[in-house]
This record gives sequence, structure tokens and C-alpha cells, in this order.
Amino acid sequence: MISLLGVIFVLLTPLVWTLISKIRRGQQHREALMQHALDGSLEERQRIAATLHDGAVQELAAASFAV
Repeated sequence: MISLLGVIFVLLTPLVWTLISKIRRGQQHREALMQHALDGSLEERQRIAATLHDGAVQELAAASFAV
């Protein structure tokens, strides 16, 4: 019985290591995608802030100075 369990353990060990490796690669891929999404979000916020700063805010400031 113990030898049978040992054989099963030996046969399943490579499968377990393969699955763990796939899980780690998947996690790394998800982290890379999340970082890419966060970078894109930051760039978009900076673009919107620059547009507002150069657009509407400048016009409001100019109007207030004119008044």
C-alpha cells in the first residue's frame, strides 16, 4: 500500500510542478496587464488634465482678468 502511494506521488509530482508553473505565469501575466492598464489610465488622466489646463481653465482665467 505504501509503495503504491509512493508511486502515485512520484507520478503526480511533475504534474503538480507543471500546474504550479502555469499558475505563476498566469499571475505574472495578469500583473503585467494590470500595470499596463494603470499606466494607460495615468496617461489618460494626464492628457485630460493638460487639456483642461490649456483649454477651459485658461479661458476662464483670461475672462476673469478681462473683467
